[in-house]
Amino acid sequence: MQGPSTASATHLTDTGSPGGPSVPWGFNEFWGFSPDGTWNAEQADREIALANAIMPRALSAHRLFVQWRRVEGTRDQYNWTVTDRAYQAMQGAEPERKPVMVIHDAPNWARDPAAPCPAAGGCTYPPLPQYDGEWRQFVHDAAVRYPNVRAIEVWNEPNLAQFWGPAPDPGRYVEVLAAAHDAAAAAGSSAPVITAGLSPVRSTTGTRISSREFLREIYNQGCACDFEGIGTHAYPRTEPLVDEMWREINRLFAVRDNHNDPGTPLWNTEVSVSSDPTEGVGPERQGTELVRLYRSIEGHESEDHEIESFIIYRFHDAADGTPYWNHTGVLDQGSLDPKPAYCELGAAIGDSCTDTPDPPDTEAPQTTIDSGPQGKTTNASPSFTFSSSEPDSSFECRLDSGSWSSCTTPKSYQNLAAGTHVFEVRATDQAGNTDTTPAAGSFKVIGSGKRDGG
Repeated sequence: MQGPSTASATHLTDTGSPGGPSVPWGFNEFWGFSPDGTWNAEQADREIALANAIMPRALSAHRLFVQWRRVEGTRDQYNWTVTDRAYQAMQGAEPERKPVMVIHDAPNWARDPAAPCPAAGGCTYPPLPQYDGEWRQFVHDAAVRYPNVRAIEVWNEPNLAQFWGPAPDPGRYVEVLAAAHDAAAAAGSSAPVITAGLSPVRSTTGTRISSREFLREIYNQGCACDFEGIGTHAYPRTEPLVDEMWREINRLFAVRDNHNDPGTPLWNTEVSVSSDPTEGVGPERQGTELVRLYRSIEGHESEDHEIESFIIYRFHDAADGTPYWNHTGVLDQGSLDPKPAYCELGAAIGDSCTDTPDPPDTEAPQTTIDSGPQGKTTNASPSFTFSSSEPDSSFECRLDSGSWSSCTTPKSYQNLAAGTHVFEVRATDQAGNTDTTPAAGSFKVIGSGKRDGG
């Protein structure tokens, strides 16, 4: 049996891999979600566009959350709107750009309704065993719908009660993991199934199980045949940060090797360095330390390929935790202005960086009817001209609440019936934004030479 793997700052390289970053990396972000759970599509588009701008080619492993509770809040009724949009945004021209998909969080109808939540910020819950068939079906459907993923990660930090309410249970977790592995295989997915990223806690209490003990129980109570990778959230909080991160990784390597499973790689699906000057390292060191952490993994990967991802928590700051967690992003909160770490990452482990990337165009054009009949008219074959506030826009027209159809200015109609009609037109700009308040004009066709009393 081989001994545990080891690594330290000695694995650092000066410039990284000659052909560019060799370990897939990206960001763990909630892409448009606010702390209260509401979602804004325009915010999501802007965040992902800014993330992609940091590294046009090298950035290759964002984390995609597929939350069962949100997709199937009502049993047998799927709504993939949010995850569809995030998945499409994470695809790129480069074939290696694909996310790690994490599937988790049972809907209310599938979990124990009496289970308490010990966390002030709310909990996620596993399904009750009688709903394992629905869980298996959901994972199958997600794997079919999102085939271009780097890995399928089953749950998030189940060794904490906050993410496996009301208390962590490795025996139940291995049942959920096995069902997910079977579902992915039935869907024909080629992506490896990996265990949930484990919180790097070192002691066990009523609301948490140490990462080492939880992984040991996955092996003891489950089967290594149900996963192809081991998830970890090797957050370093004590300096030197590289050594601290590797202490956690090596603890999991030791469990893996003690269970005669030496070939299974680790996936670091959350890691961070806070720019908070008191609890973190400050904004000027944040980028330097993130690069050091990444390159230590690169050096180890070049030896035995045991680390398969490096996903940074998170992309932008957010005021939903302690000062440490509120400043782990590489962009400021709200304004999304770059912090120093943004371009330091781009310069060090990418192939370019844009200091102030242009935000995507999310503003819809305004449509105006420039000419056409108004009020009463004897002309039963009217013509309308119209324009947009943005150049090179396309247009759609409709008459009397009919179907929208493409049109150009001028738009003419022939032999309209006598009576009131409504003409509407809306513009769509080059970025795909459509005017949500179409321009409209009402007119009334009356017979020639007759007085209309209406």
